Amino acid sequence: MIKLRNVFFSVFSLSIFVFFVVFSSFDLEVKALSIKQNDELVGRIAKDFSKKFCNGVAFGLSQESAVNFAMKENIAIFKNKKGIESIDAKEISEKVSTLVVDKCGYPLNLSGDEWGQYFLGG
Repeated sequence: MIKLRNVFFSVFSLSIFVFFVVFSSFDLEVKALSIKQNDELVGRIAKDFSKKFCNGVAFGLSQESAVNFAMKENIAIFKNKKGIESIDAKEISEKVSTLVVDKCGYPLNLSGDEWGQYFLGG
């Protein structure tokens, strides 16, 4: 009887261990996938915004008008994307600032710090 109880306890303990190992690693993979998808979405939003902003300025819009235009367009495009609610606005702002300065900062005589302050309202 004692031997049967020990076998049962061993099998039960092993089952619990396997369960936790399998499902704890699954949770980490899901979180990693979610972070990757958020990073990709931030990149797409920033790329699209910077393209619209730089094109707007090239067509003669003021920087303020180009920002407003790019914001409205991006809100309309990305408002229904999955995961948009979990994205940090500061992360998008930083990425947009970098891309705008890279794409059209030189003709506008903008440095990264100046554009970041302008865009963030600081």
